Amino acid sequence: MTNMTNIVKGLYIMQINVNEAKTNLSELMKKLESGEEKEIVIARYGKPVISMVPFVAKPAQNRIGIAQGKINCPDDIDFCNDEIADLFGVNDVVIEGNAV
Repeated sequence: MTNMTNIVKGLYIMQINVNEAKTNLSELMKKLESGEEKEIVIARYGKPVISMVPFVAKPAQNRIGIAQGKINCPDDIDFCNDEIADLFGVNDVVIEGNAV
């Protein structure tokens, strides 16, 4: 695999052409996963087109509860459910033996 390097912001970045990337995708992924390469640029006709970098997953706990304490739900939030159901014509619908 050809290993052309460009100097960008003082860092060496691997740049390869599209055909090499298609042929060696698994090897390129391993280089990124192992940290051997921080970024790989794929070029078409010598012009950089895309950049491949390792995926960094954010822990789930950072997303859950993000709005806690920021949203107030009124106690009477369901007060007009029947009126809304009438507007949509679903007050007479029966689901599993229970009228909606």
